[in-house]
Amino acid sequence: MTTVKIWKAIPLNEYLKLTGEDQNEEVDENQENQNDSIVQFLSEKNQEKGRKILLAMQENDRFQWTATGDVMFDGKKIPHAHMADLLSFALKTLPIRNTKIAGIKEFTQTIKHMNVPRSLFAAPFLKYMDNDVKHDTSSPFKFKKFRETYLLK
Repeated sequence: MTTVKIWKAIPLNEYLKLTGEDQNEEVDENQENQNDSIVQFLSEKNQEKGRKILLAMQENDRFQWTATGDVMFDGKKIPHAHMADLLSFALKTLPIRNTKIAGIKEFTQTIKHMNVPRSLFAAPFLKYMDNDVKHDTSSPFKFKKFRETYLLK
């Protein structure tokens, strides 16, 4: 007589609960909800890029934000800084005139050190970052503009 094995299919969420693997999903959902609460303040055309920037920056330990948009750098809250303002500044397509936004220096410093893809940001912000690099001598990284690197002489 042969033995027949019967397998029972269970839903994925039940399997993950049994194995204990669903805990990571809850953390990810909380982070997504936190990011969505900030991204809602951006224009519709910038919301997807804003999500991608937040996703790229969430692994950083020095620069953090809360679901309400409060920004912390090295564990200290930056007064009057809001993550939606910083994202709007980074995605702004018009020329940048006013750079007096709370937390902008820490935001750009974090972007430079994390090597966040430049394709996510608007051209005026990239120009601002390139100009800011010239004045920031504390950074161990030296950035060159594309034009300076490949300029034919």
